[in-house]
Amino acid sequence: MPTTWPRSRTQTATSQVSSQRASLCAWWLLRRSIQKAYTVMYNAALILNLIMDISLQAVLSYLQMVGVGAHVADGRLLGSLTSFQEIFESYPIQKSVGKLLFKYCWPCTFLVPFLAEPFVAQWLPWQTAKWLVGANPKIKGENAEKAFELGEMEQGRYADCIFNVILVSCIPFIAPAYIHLTFGALIVSHLYIYCFDQTKVLR
Repeated sequence: MPTTWPRSRTQTATSQVSSQRASLCAWWLLRRSIQKAYTVMYNAALILNLIMDISLQAVLSYLQMVGVGAHVADGRLLGSLTSFQEIFESYPIQKSVGKLLFKYCWPCTFLVPFLAEPFVAQWLPWQTAKWLVGANPKIKGENAEKAFELGEMEQGRYADCIFNVILVSCIPFIAPAYIHLTFGALIVSHLYIYCFDQTKVLR
C-alpha cells in the first residue's frame, strides 16, 4: 500500500495536468478556427459591399453623363457606345469610377476607422470603467482590475489589412491613373496602423 499510494497520486496529478493542457490546446484550436472563419467572412462581406457600391455608383454616373451628353476620346457620344468594354474603357467612365474607388479607399477605408479605434476601443472603455469603479464602492480588488482590462489583440486586424490590399490590387485594373495615389495612401495608413498596434501591444 505505501508504494502504490504515491504512484496513484502522481498519476492523478499527471492526468489533471494532461487534461488541462488538452483543454488549452482544444480552446486554442477552436479560437484559431473562429478567427480564421471571421477573417474569411468579414472579407467576403466587404468585397460584396465594394462590388455593389462601386457598381451602383458607376451606373448612376453613366446615366448622368449620358444625360448631359458626355463625349468619349474620339468624339462620339457616350450614350452611342453599345458594348460593355467600350463603355467601361471610355475616359469619362474610367475617370468617374477611378475617383469613386479612390474616395472609397482614402481616407474612409484606409485611415478613418483606425483613427477612431484608439478612442472607441481603448479610451472610451477605460474612461467608462474609471467612472463605474469610482461611482460604485462595491467594485474593489480583482473586480476593479477586471473592469479596467482592455480588449485583447486579435487576428481581426489581419482582415482589415487584407481588405486594404485587395482594394489596392483592384486599382490597376479599374483605375490605373490613381495607382500612385492609392499606394501612397496605403503606405501612410499602414505605417500608422503599425505604430498604433505596436504601442497597443507593448504598452
